[in-house]
Amino acid sequence: MAELPKYETSNIQYKAMPELTRAAEGEFLKSNERVTNFLNQAGQYFQKQAVEYASDQAVEYAIRNPITKEQIDQARQTGDNPISTYLKGGSAYNEAIQKVLGQQIAGELRLEFEKHNQDILNQVELGEIPNQEEMLAKLKEPIQAHVEFLSTVDPQLAESYGAATALTARNNYLRGDTIFKQKQEEAAYINAQTTANNVIRDYGNYLTNHPDATEDQKKAYKETVLKTAQDTSFSMSRKQAQLSDSLSKALQQTENDHHASAIAQKYRGKTIAEVLKLLPKDESNLAAYYNSSADKDNFAKSIEYELRLVNSDIAANDKLTRSLLHEAMNDIKNTRQINPALVNQINNTIDPASELAEDWAELQDQSLYIETLNKKSIDDIAADIEPLRAKDDDINQFLDRKERIRYEILTSYQSKLINGIKEKPVETIARRHGFYERLDFSNPEVLKEQIQKRRKNLDKYGDLYGFNTDERNAMVMTKQEASGLVAAYMNPETDAMSRLGILNIIDEGFGESNTQAMRQLTEAGLPTTAQLSSFLNNPDVTMELMSLDSKEKKAALKEDLKTSGESMTFDDIKEKIRLELADYEEVLRMNSPLNPSDIRAKMNEMVDMLSYYAINQMDVKGKGLSKGIDNAVALIANNHHIEKTFYIPKKYNGDFIGDDIDKKEGILDKANLIKDHYLKEFNAVPFGSRQEGVSQELLEEEFNLQLKYSGEWRNTPDGSGLIYVIKYPDNTFTPIKNAAGEFLSFKFDDLSKTLPHTDVRLDYKKQQFYFGR
Repeated sequence: MAELPKYETSNIQYKAMPELTRAAEGEFLKSNERVTNFLNQAGQYFQKQAVEYASDQAVEYAIRNPITKEQIDQARQTGDNPISTYLKGGSAYNEAIQKVLGQQIAGELRLEFEKHNQDILNQVELGEIPNQEEMLAKLKEPIQAHVEFLSTVDPQLAESYGAATALTARNNYLRGDTIFKQKQEEAAYINAQTTANNVIRDYGNYLTNHPDATEDQKKAYKETVLKTAQDTSFSMSRKQAQLSDSLSKALQQTENDHHASAIAQKYRGKTIAEVLKLLPKDESNLAAYYNSSADKDNFAKSIEYELRLVNSDIAANDKLTRSLLHEAMNDIKNTRQINPALVNQINNTIDPASELAEDWAELQDQSLYIETLNKKSIDDIAADIEPLRAKDDDINQFLDRKERIRYEILTSYQSKLINGIKEKPVETIARRHGFYERLDFSNPEVLKEQIQKRRKNLDKYGDLYGFNTDERNAMVMTKQEASGLVAAYMNPETDAMSRLGILNIIDEGFGESNTQAMRQLTEAGLPTTAQLSSFLNNPDVTMELMSLDSKEKKAALKEDLKTSGESMTFDDIKEKIRLELADYEEVLRMNSPLNPSDIRAKMNEMVDMLSYYAINQMDVKGKGLSKGIDNAVALIANNHHIEKTFYIPKKYNGDFIGDDIDKKEGILDKANLIKDHYLKEFNAVPFGSRQEGVSQELLEEEFNLQLKYSGEWRNTPDGSGLIYVIKYPDNTFTPIKNAAGEFLSFKFDDLSKTLPHTDVRLDYKKQQFYFGR
């Protein structure tokens, strides 16, 4: 390497050179310092901005994605940090997330803590927590668990949370303690009140049980019970002085009320003004207590109050007694004696000193008389009423209290009896005479015995009500019994076999009363099919007729008719059948001239049923429609003998009587024999009153001519036989009867050779030369 040139030392003297300046270097250094400071400040600024940005981002994320209660609950169960999954950024981001979510978690825990504390206070209020120690334990119970859990998120936050909840728990403890003390005071006060009430009640009993107790004895009793109450009960309450004073006054008031009640009882029924006038003159101990009272005004108010109670009790008792007496009178009006239980109730209620006691005595007499009254006829009852009615109508006379009661009972009794006989004769008579027994439709033999017993009693008592033999014979069932039997038959759940069983019960159980029973059942709504089935008594026909009752079957038969190829419509069939039964319908119409609409309705129903039967015969039996119509008509025509003014069924009460209709000395023979030869012997009573200027002989002669030339046989209303009537030009008629009120009639099974209701023997030889038949 080349060597730098070396300069030799010389003695040459150089002039001092000017010194170099360091200003530029200083500026450079200052500039570098400023740059460094700037960069340091800039770095700090940007670092602060970054922290703030990261914190803002964390807060924004926490707001948009808050931690859920489910996440918190799951972390508490597993012991995990509930926000660990949120810590995905730098330290600033994570620290901000931790603070925000920590506050959220602390809020959730705080809500839970507050609810827990409120529940504890509610339990204290309800008495479910018995003491302060248990309350305190329950109040602080969640704090430690919450703090431990919150420490996993933010220890600093957990510390402040623990301090805040501990303060809240203390405040709630103080509130609970106040509640405990209030409840203790309330319990003590209630116990004291209960004690006071018991003492007051016992003192009232003492006064009642010891009416002769002296003032000193009563004073000693009050002092003893008051001291006992103070020592044992009142001392537990802060209001013991108030309780003692109240009890002392209450005992005195009890004593005043006791005497006031006794005075009111003594003067019951009087006003307070009347009592206050009488007390100064009264020398009894009760009056002396009042007269010596220091506060007569308040005492008088107590007497007035007790007097109102006593008098209201009298009024209430009188009201109750009147109600019971009215009930007793209704028993008598309803033709029965007063119920024994009601008798006892009235005897225990009525005031023997009141006017009502007189009424009660009369009602008891009338109750005993009811058995005699129930045996009297309607005419005899009217005779008993007449003198009372006359006296009541006379302005110069008046009925006394007993007569008024008797008059009211008899008139009401008569009215109810007449209405009962009109509306439900069988039940009224049976109940009045004590032989009512509900018919047993489940057993034909029992039913037959019941019917025989009922008929026997109806015959026995029927005269008392003006019923003749025919009318009594028509009585079989009560309306309720008839309606019940029809309802059982018509029940949709009753099948054909069960309905057949009901018809058999009617046929067998009612025996000789079968026809009358069927008439009642018809009026109660028994269908035409059932009536005809019972009359025919043919199981095969019955089952076929019953099958026609349903709407579905009828609709199917009409459809069969349309597709059968027959030219007749359903209305054509009805018209033809009705034409064939014209004679039968005419007889029905003649026997019910006042009810033509009823006859039309009955025939419409019957013809309708027979028309379905005709179609069913065609369909089931394989016969033509014409033959089916003949069979339908035959159900009526072949089972009835039709005369001009009446018909005779060939079956009566379930028995065939066809052979007895037109044979020698049969039903027709008997009817014609009586009409031709025995009308006069019946001794019928002429209609109407005797005309002026007309002798009795002439009147009877004219009447006998009417019997012969205007008289004819008709069916009895119940369809059980024939009755002789006189017909008028408008086709109405009137049955004839003798002086005893008996009609000239006989039943279809009556082939006796005696003129009805007489001893006259019928001589059939008189008909030997009769060619009118």
